[in-house]
Amino acid sequence: MKNYSNLGQLLDYISAKFPERYIFGEKTAGKYHWMTYSHFSSRVGRLRQSIYDLGLKKGDRVALIANNSIAWATTAYAAYGLGAILVPMYEVQKSS
Repeated sequence: MKNYSNLGQLLDYISAKFPERYIFGEKTAGKYHWMTYSHFSSRVGRLRQSIYDLGLKKGDRVALIANNSIAWATTAYAAYGLGAILVPMYEVQKSS
């Protein structure tokens, strides 16, 4: 088995090996819409490049406040691919 230094590298590998397999399904207006590894990897790559261009680098922390969604996963994998540390927080969490 190949070793990966981060989950972004693993996504790149899996997306190349199984580009047309489904990774996520999202229900909208009562109907599921499916996303392939290839499409998801492309979204992650675009976001990874955008946050890199903003100056994010290895070891930086990325706070993500959102409920589970494809957008959440996209942001997480973009951060992982740059070696950033994800700090997940959910919308339902509130400070006291």
